[in-house]
Amino acid sequence: MVVRVRSAVGIALILVATVAGVSATAWIAIDRAGWNISGTPVNSPNSLPTSTTVAPTTPGIVPTAAAHTTDKAKRTLSSTHARQKIEMLNVKDYGATGNGITDDTVAVQAALTAATSGATVWFPPGTYVMMGVNGSGRSGVSLRGVRGKSILKYKAAPTSSMIGWNQTSAPSTNDSKLTFEGLTFKGLSALSEMQYLLSLSAVDDVRIDNCDFLQFSGDAIYLGRTHIGGVDSGVQNRRIKITNSLFDGVDYNNRNAISIITGDDVLIAGNTFTRCSHPTMPGAIDVEPNPWDHSAIIRDIRIINNNFVGIDGSNGSISLALMPATFTTQPERFLIEGNTFRDSKVSDVYLLWAGHEATDTDPLTTVNITGNDFGPDNGAGFPAITIEGLRGVNIEGNTFNGRRGKVISAGNGYAVRDLAIRSNTITGCGKTSPAIILLIKAAKCLIESPR
Repeated sequence: MVVRVRSAVGIALILVATVAGVSATAWIAIDRAGWNISGTPVNSPNSLPTSTTVAPTTPGIVPTAAAHTTDKAKRTLSSTHARQKIEMLNVKDYGATGNGITDDTVAVQAALTAATSGATVWFPPGTYVMMGVNGSGRSGVSLRGVRGKSILKYKAAPTSSMIGWNQTSAPSTNDSKLTFEGLTFKGLSALSEMQYLLSLSAVDDVRIDNCDFLQFSGDAIYLGRTHIGGVDSGVQNRRIKITNSLFDGVDYNNRNAISIITGDDVLIAGNTFTRCSHPTMPGAIDVEPNPWDHSAIIRDIRIINNNFVGIDGSNGSISLALMPATFTTQPERFLIEGNTFRDSKVSDVYLLWAGHEATDTDPLTTVNITGNDFGPDNGAGFPAITIEGLRGVNIEGNTFNGRRGKVISAGNGYAVRDLAIRSNTITGCGKTSPAIILLIKAAKCLIESPR
């Protein structure tokens, strides 16, 4: 095991145990009252992660010189869709009542069926009861309303998603250029894993902006899936933006706010997540291909500038849980930056490759956790960051304050490698734990603080 530590003398502790046989244990004292970890990058292809090739706005690590070179452009919250002549289809013109009682599914479906590329399906203020609206086969379509006033309400005792695209087949081409804006999606506050408010698969260039997702039972947004009818179909979702929206589970009786089974170039930015998920469900954002989804593409996922308040679950506020033993395409390039976490009941960031013991021959997964504010938890004492089975994680420039338990736990289940912890500020943490940073099965780790 290789661990390099520069530290100031203090009273908080880093516990380090070797991988092979746990033959040696070292305690390194770090000032609990307030520390600042800072370090210099190491520039070897198989060495510790380095931030020298990344633009100043995106500190972190990269597996190649090309990684994250377009992050700044990708972070824009505006739509990249081409300007189009807009055709407005008012759902009330197709028979919708919006009275909150009448089932408006047929009317909404009629409006969506009539929509051609460039059209907007418009929901004037009202409450529209619906279930099973199907947009499959339609591209260039927008669904819009007035936020807080255009309410899409889940039909009682649902048997399918509220709105879905490409749910039952593996299309030869993806639907693309879809927009959901200014809508309030309202569920039923009754845990039902597979009842999604918005379910999308085989879609490209999707923008979900300025929406509310309330009281969802399953996932508020579900991005699936490669496995259809017992066959890994290779269905992918590409270039997805979820921005400026509210995800409120209200009573924790739900699955996840956002689930990603497959996602290639996903931006989740400027949102608020609160009061989710059920203690048996993963958490607010769950990136989790199923064990049989070997063709799932999980890469270039950026979770930035979001607020997480009072999140529960079994994994974390942000959970990356890689379940397949192998992937056709290596999962890589994850950025978790500028987020704020408060009153968590679980880890804030949970990183797992299930059953995988990281080795030097593994490609770098490349996870950058930078510039986040990890505030006080609710007393449960979970680590702010948990890492298992990955190679190539950089934790840099974060603030940790008032965490009752450990700040970082790595390799407690599956071995991790190439972990860098630097330029972080930690104050008032570890009141219920003998260690601030716990490294069990970990190799090639860099922890740097003032001399």
